[in-house]
Amino acid sequence: MTAFFIPAVPYPFLTVASLPMYKYIITSVLFSFAFISSSYAQAPADHWIEQSRVQKLSENRTWRRLMHYETSLISSFESEVTTDNFFVSPEGRTSSQKELEATIAAMLDNESEDNVSVQCRFPARKLWLINVLPNSVKDMPAVNCSTYQQYKTKHSATSLSLLFASGYLGNPASMYGHLLIKLGNENDTELLEKTLNYGAIVPENESKIKYITLGIFGGYQAKFSSEAFHRHSKIYNETELRDLWEYELNLTQQEIDLVLAHHWEIHNKTFTYYFFKQNCAYHIAKLLELVIDRPLMNAKKPWVMPYDIIAAVAGTYDNNNQAMQSIRKHESRQESFYSKFHQLSQSEQAITRDIAEGINFIDALSYQGLNDLGKKRIVETLFDYYSFLKVSQGELDSAQAEVKRKLLTERFTLSTKLVDWSVSPLVPPHEAQYPSLLQISPTYNSHNGEGLALRYRANYYDLLSLDAGRLPFSSLSMFDLQLLYRNNKWNLKRWDLFHIKNLNVSSTGLPHDGGFSWSVRAGLANVDLRCDDCLVAGTSGSLGKSYRLSNSTALYGMVNGKVQAPDRERGNFKAGVTAGLLSSLNPNWRMSLVVGYYYYLDDIEHHGHTIEWEQRFGQSKSWDIRTKLSYDRASELSLSYRHYW
Repeated sequence: MTAFFIPAVPYPFLTVASLPMYKYIITSVLFSFAFISSSYAQAPADHWIEQSRVQKLSENRTWRRLMHYETSLISSFESEVTTDNFFVSPEGRTSSQKELEATIAAMLDNESEDNVSVQCRFPARKLWLINVLPNSVKDMPAVNCSTYQQYKTKHSATSLSLLFASGYLGNPASMYGHLLIKLGNENDTELLEKTLNYGAIVPENESKIKYITLGIFGGYQAKFSSEAFHRHSKIYNETELRDLWEYELNLTQQEIDLVLAHHWEIHNKTFTYYFFKQNCAYHIAKLLELVIDRPLMNAKKPWVMPYDIIAAVAGTYDNNNQAMQSIRKHESRQESFYSKFHQLSQSEQAITRDIAEGINFIDALSYQGLNDLGKKRIVETLFDYYSFLKVSQGELDSAQAEVKRKLLTERFTLSTKLVDWSVSPLVPPHEAQYPSLLQISPTYNSHNGEGLALRYRANYYDLLSLDAGRLPFSSLSMFDLQLLYRNNKWNLKRWDLFHIKNLNVSSTGLPHDGGFSWSVRAGLANVDLRCDDCLVAGTSGSLGKSYRLSNSTALYGMVNGKVQAPDRERGNFKAGVTAGLLSSLNPNWRMSLVVGYYYYLDDIEHHGHTIEWEQRFGQSKSWDIRTKLSYDRASELSLSYRHYW
């Protein structure tokens, strides 16, 4: 019988009997390859996570700034970002280490779907990782990030500038100014360049009282946004008549790219808004501190103000290095008008006033007798004047609109050569005195004797302060506390919650330039200088007019009213009048003289007069000397040293 043989196979040891073993070996080999392949894919993430631990990168200052970690009551570090998808790790809000490790692992994931990869969501983290772990980029797969690429195209920049909008007394949220970041691009016209802004998300038609209350106590969320520069120029320069100061920063292209990449990461994320700290100045400073290697906020203060940020940016550090490269001023419509008017000759100013008061300039011999240049100077000044009136009044009346139309027609009849207006020397806002104040004052009172007064003002400035970048002939102070030590005991002399005063002085004397002088004040104060412990709470207001005697001198008069809690002798309603003179003969000296008369409406037997003469000596940002002579039922003389910070 012929034997039945199995056909030859490549490996003679594999027989029918050994097939189950063959399958087992093949399966084991395939599983081993899969396991090895998987382990190899995970190895780079494990490696770079281990490297981050060795280098303690979770404690790195830039990493923590990218994550917006700050100390809190319940965690050593907690991110201020309130949007959950800002974190890769579920515990990333409070754990720097876990968020870093989750970010590293996610950066190495091979994500094929467009815009989904962590590399797309967090490009600034990627740039930072490549900087601190240079070889990690080799293990990062190529991914598609079309939306981020569109953002980069729209927000390309070769320079960054810090923009400061000067204070605006017409809105409580804008009294201290506002900060933005402007993106400079050589290929764009300036008005089309992008700006980065930060602000609270406030519902339309929100009342000012509700806005202030919720803003102070964290009742709003806030976020970053980006808009063309022309929009902010229109709002600040044209509508609110505020100057914009541009501080161009001394940054490399790599640093600019990091700032913009991080703006992408947070542009649609939310933060809790607090008016006094986590405000525009705070978050703009945080963004710039990614690339300016020093604190921009004053650590001695529990609040953050725009002035403190621009003062820090303009200062020197680390062997005279500067974060600022140059300063430019974008004039408001009002400032442009003032600048042109004060460059006119006296005769040209007189003709300008005549035309503004309604005289037909075409028929005026004084105007017709001017040469081409003189006519252009007057026409251009008046054109800015009527543009300013349109903003300040809301709209021109028919007569004003007709004059503006004639001015435009007249300009077309003159030569096309531009008037060479001179540029006034810049006195930027960071050269003003620091806003917080400590003061010590030996005093002598004709009724109570000698004493020592201490004063603390949280911010901002008074009528005698340096005017750099501020509204002239105005004052704004918050939380102004004065203590008096006399006869072996301390007393509270005055505490102003706020005190705002604006003389609204006309700069040109033209119709509608300037307005009513006004002031508002609320707090505690002694009823007069005879009594050290006669505090009453009250709110007062004043309304009047002012007149400019020269560029640095103004005269004003006001009618005053006050509602107060009754003291031991006097009533609740106080009324009176005041007249004042404010003058500065040179930068080192300025003085204020105010005289007044008052009486109580519900207790007319109590009435009297007051005098207050105060002088400031010195022009340093950080100190000055004051003298003050006052009278209110007793005379008081003081000599003060003031320290600003």
